[in-house]
Amino acid sequence: MDAPPTLLYKYFPPERTQFFDNLMVRFTQPTRFNDPFDCCPEFSGYEKSEIIEQILKITEKALWETPEFTQRLSHLPLTEQIVIQGQLIERTVAEKRKEYLSHPEILQGIRLKALLDRMEREIGMLCLSERADSITMWSHYAANHQGFAVAFDTSSVFFKKWNEKIREIGELRRVNYSATRPVINEPFDENSPEVDILFTKNIEWAYEREWRIVRFLKDGCSRPRPEISLYAVPPEAIKEVIFGCRSEEPFVSAIQHSVSANAKLHHICFKKARLSQNNYFLDLIDFP
Repeated sequence: MDAPPTLLYKYFPPERTQFFDNLMVRFTQPTRFNDPFDCCPEFSGYEKSEIIEQILKITEKALWETPEFTQRLSHLPLTEQIVIQGQLIERTVAEKRKEYLSHPEILQGIRLKALLDRMEREIGMLCLSERADSITMWSHYAANHQGFAVAFDTSSVFFKKWNEKIREIGELRRVNYSATRPVINEPFDENSPEVDILFTKNIEWAYEREWRIVRFLKDGCSRPRPEISLYAVPPEAIKEVIFGCRSEEPFVSAIQHSVSANAKLHHICFKKARLSQNNYFLDLIDFP
């Protein structure tokens, strides 16, 4: 696995200045990212009749365990209820078999939704970049260059792996950029080839040069709302604050005041992005 750079950067919009008051960052569910393909694999194999039959067995068992049919037939004697319920279930399963064979994308959609729903409930990600001078990222993530970026020291304990049981959890890893989506071939089990869902993105995002950490939402030290999980950042992990080239003086002063008010943050260096005089670049200069 690649060793991360010494510093990685996170861009913030100007309204996130409270970061310097509570030193907490959100681990965001991938379902809430601006890239709808992020952590969204392709599923293959649902066109196979043996896979469909496996799913139909589970479906049939679930139908027998629901009171729906019994309630509909409650006016009949028990024996007749069982016979007619069986006939209704057989008919339902037959209809689903025909539907799934004709449209395997239905099962693919069901499987994908189940995966995304679980990620929404259980995991969040902190996404960082090797770059502090990306014009596009300043535009997208820092309110058109009005916000700020924070440089994090990757040697901090904050970036050390916490969970040894699950490899992807708590591990700072480089994102892999690909022209094709990860593919999960059904049936998928512990003997199947590994599919890197959480750290693969569309190659069109390669300019971000992203690294990310995945953690369980339940492990966050603060949950102001059920869908938000915050983690505390050690003060020593913060090395630089970079102001966008359009950041205004009151905003800059407010952040400098928050930093100076915390003795544990006095080591932080300030920089400001400035338009290059001759090229389409951003120069990062010491500030003030």
